[in-house]
Amino acid sequence: MNFDELKPLEQKEIKEVLAVFGLSEREQVVYLVLLREGVGTITPIASNLHYPLTTVQAILQRLVKFGIVDVTKRKSRQTKAASAFKHCP
Repeated sequence: MNFDELKPLEQKEIKEVLAVFGLSEREQVVYLVLLREGVGTITPIASNLHYPLTTVQAILQRLVKFGIVDVTKRKSRQTKAASAFKHCP
């Protein structure tokens, strides 16, 4: 099921859980985009969200460090994909 297909209350609950895990509002948005899209690169994510490239890059680095985004290298690009929470703060 796509996040956008969830009821508003369900979406709010998911965001509250992500906040409990320490994700900021922007980190939540980027993580949910990756969940919806499956995998992505920095430029399309930044473009779709109207965030600066450097902001998305920094957010993705934090999400990778947090252990909820995986990085895969494909050709000359790194792709990012949401993964299950590996640890809690």
